[in-house]
Formats: sequence, C-alpha cells, structure tokens
Amino acid sequence: MGVARDVTNKVNAEKKLKDSIRKLKELNKEKNMFLSIAAHELKTPMAAIKGFTQLLNNDELIKDKEKRSKYLKIIENEVDRLSLLVTDLLDLTRIDLGTIKLIIEDTNVSEILDRVEKEMQQLAKEKNLQLSYECKKEIKLKTDKEKLYEILINLVSNAIKYTEKGFVKIVAEKEGKLIKFSVIDTGIGIDKKYRKKIFERFFQIDPTYTRENKGYGLGLSVCKELVNKMGGKIWFDSEVGKGTTFYFTLPINSRVKR
Repeated sequence: MGVARDVTNKVNAEKKLKDSIRKLKELNKEKNMFLSIAAHELKTPMAAIKGFTQLLNNDELIKDKEKRSKYLKIIENEVDRLSLLVTDLLDLTRIDLGTIKLIIEDTNVSEILDRVEKEMQQLAKEKNLQLSYECKKEIKLKTDKEKLYEILINLVSNAIKYTEKGFVKIVAEKEGKLIKFSVIDTGIGIDKKYRKKIFERFFQIDPTYTRENKGYGLGLSVCKELVNKMGGKIWFDSEVGKGTTFYFTLPINSRVKR
C-alpha cells in the first residue's frame, strides 16, 4: 500500500509540475505577444508625430494654412491615440499586478457624458456621424469618475471606428440600485463567430478593417476589467450590418472588488 501511495503521489506531483510548466510557457508567450504588439502600437503614432512635425518645419508649408492645419490635426489625433494606448496598457498592467487603485467619489453622470461628447465630437464629425447623449433625470453615483470616463471613451471611440454612417449615442439611466449605460451605434455589427472573444486582449474582429482604422484590440478588454473592478457588468447586443449596443452597469454606491 505504501509503495502504491508513493507511486500515486509521484505521478500527481509530475502532473502538477507539467501543468505548471505549461502555464508558465503560456504566460511567457502571452507576455511576449503583449510586448511585441505594445511596442509596435507605440512606435506607429510616434513615427507619424515625428514625420508631420518635420514637415511643419518647411518654410513653404508654414505659409499654407490649410495644410498646416491638416497636419497639426493629424499630430493631435496621434497624440490622443498614443495617450489612450498608454492609459490602457498601464491599467491592464496594474490590474494584473493587483496594484490598481480606484478613487471613489460623488460623480455627476451628465458631466461625464458631456465631457466624453466634447472629446469625441471632432472624431465623429470627420466621419459625418451624429454623436449625442441622453441622461434620464439627474443621475449621480459614487464611483471612480476618471475610470468611468475612460470606459466610455473606449466604447465611444470603438463605436465611431466601426460606424460609417448614422449615429453613435450614449444613454444613462437608473435601474434600481444600478446605473445602466448604453453605447449605441449603427455600424458594421459583430459576427456571431467573434462574440465569445470580443473582450479578449488584442482580439480584433477584422484584421483588414482594424488595420485601416488603427485598432490595437485592448479597449474592450480594459472596459471589462474596469467595470468588473468597479462592481458592475458589461455585455452587448449586435446585428451584422445594423449596429451594436454595448451595455454596462455600475452600482450607485460602489463597492470596490479587491
């Protein structure tokens, strides 16, 4: 019996060791992919910023107000893109390390939605899209207002990216002890084959389309992690060719998950 037990224990120990080695290899592979994509995505906007900055040093171009304005806008857009990417990367890293901190304070939802609309309005106008928000009654909650803003910026940015005509709309309403947010678009929709992976890191629904629109596949993953951390849930409904609505809820009185 003792020998049999020893053999069983040895087999179980070897199995656990193999499982641990496999998980470490998977984590290492994921880390390498993370670093590779992050480095590439950081390099792209930096190259654009440098290139257009050099163009603006041209004396003839300085006199051309239309081109100068166009190039400055490109630089501004690339800086915004770079800023969002860095914020997403930092948040995911802090979440993985367990060091992310939320600042819970009284938050006026209308003020956040107004801020998001102003920030994203130019991007919507460039695609001739109508961007608006609807906040039913005066809604306030205790939450991390900067993280709420970040979640909405990611969702609205995504909605604009995948919408060629129509509108993007944000709705906030009270449902019991929760505030429910909806980001509605009339875009390309999400095919059923992609839906289970939509919140995975670096996942992009259409590589050709996202390359054209400069996506990096972190936004929705960040949204899910932050919403979960803030005590809420996130999900979506979508119909190919007609649009997508992302929903998320947050408790009126936040209880931070540790």
